[in-house]
Amino acid sequence: MKFIDRIIEDIPMLDIEKTESKYHNECNYLADSRVILDNLREYEVEIPKEYFEKYEQKFGNGVLQYMETLTNKSEDEFYGGNTYNWCGKILHDFDYRYWQVDRDTFYVAIQVHRVGDIRCNYTEFALFKFGSFEEFVEVIDDICSEKMGGDFEYNGKHYLYDISIFCEWLRVWCVETQQDYEFYAYDDESFIEEIKKNED
Repeated sequence: MKFIDRIIEDIPMLDIEKTESKYHNECNYLADSRVILDNLREYEVEIPKEYFEKYEQKFGNGVLQYMETLTNKSEDEFYGGNTYNWCGKILHDFDYRYWQVDRDTFYVAIQVHRVGDIRCNYTEFALFKFGSFEEFVEVIDDICSEKMGGDFEYNGKHYLYDISIFCEWLRVWCVETQQDYEFYAYDDESFIEEIKKNED
């Protein structure tokens, strides 16, 4: 079994995502968790149906238990992280557990925060396989760059920016001057303020 579609369906729309919201512009500076998951399909690991059937009632959907089997480690040995702790540029935070099995085998289980208290209210997990933690981060950064990066025009110059869910900073490049920037911005107004500071 695979769970990306179930997770995407389980992620609610936030008020900020509604076009009538006065904060809707901030969505241009946040990665959409649904888009990231949709583009991770080739990395998702099939979970045997027996794991799902055995664990769905009490322990989620069997993903972490299958990850224990694949890694020969117990769940409490897995490393973990949360994009919330990195102030990641993402609409719905990712909570993830991971383990590097050998040089070329890295497993990571991801659940997505729905709304409310960051300590609870998550979707079920999906399991993914990469070569390493670095590849995991690079693949997601590439998805964010290709699918959710943006462009901004100000004072006759064009700026391209990339978003990362593992960092609060935008990576910005000015087409005309070929200059690179890194700064924090969350909407068009704050983006302009940062450009002014960097150009003074």
